[in-house]
Amino acid sequence: DHAKNFDLIESEYHMLSHYILSFPTFSDVSVKVLTLKTLEYVCTGLAGANSLMPLRVATEVFCSGCKFLLRVAASSKADCQNDPGGKGDYNDEDGDDEIAAAL
Repeated sequence: DHAKNFDLIESEYHMLSHYILSFPTFSDVSVKVLTLKTLEYVCTGLAGANSLMPLRVATEVFCSGCKFLLRVAASSKADCQNDPGGKGDYNDEDGDDEIAAAL
């Protein structure tokens, strides 16, 4: 019965997909935990549920986050190479400060 309920709600409203897509913007940890537990339940404990769309969204969000962090790291490395003496405004050689600020 739960699988049918999930399929009806997800096919009509895409609730889990929207929660996963919005996951990086949530500041409340309880909403993040709810989203991850729901995804885990749908993928592992709900026989017969169609979990393809939420998994595709989770994959896209993860890949987008990785690409963003790689761009930030590459730009911070380029900034360090342009200012090797560290005399400018930017003096974070490993890029940790800029990556932390982006998160």
